[in-house]
Amino acid sequence: MRCVENEEEVMNAIGPLGFEKVVFEQLSFWQQAALMQNTHCFVTLYGAGLGNLIFMRPESLVIELINKVYAEKKYSFPFWRMANASGVKYIAQFCSINKTQGLLLEYGKDKNTKELDFLVNQNVIIDIPKLLDNISLRESNTIHLGKITLNSL
Repeated sequence: MRCVENEEEVMNAIGPLGFEKVVFEQLSFWQQAALMQNTHCFVTLYGAGLGNLIFMRPESLVIELINKVYAEKKYSFPFWRMANASGVKYIAQFCSINKTQGLLLEYGKDKNTKELDFLVNQNVIIDIPKLLDNISLRESNTIHLGKITLNSL
């Protein structure tokens, strides 16, 4: 299971701004929907949990944290489409990976496993100053609905 390698530092940076860590697997469907109704800015790794953005109010902001290597190979921004249809602002922030740890070391040992299977599940390292910049955009008019705002490293 992929994770944020610098999660503690990220939470130390964004916690004072009112952000809390939530594990959706520990909540019922109805709890997830209610939580998202009151979420103004949703910062999360790419994955199924982003489907909860359909419960967010229009003009809220979602920041999708994406493995940069995976995004370069094959990523079609499905959650941007969902955000756009829901009236939710969207930012894609590309994250680096630690190439000396994790699943990439296992790639190639099993000939039936595809490279993308490993890349999609690789741990990421979040650029905290860039994340703080992106969070600061939630109140601005620089993010326009219908456009992907891409913020790379």
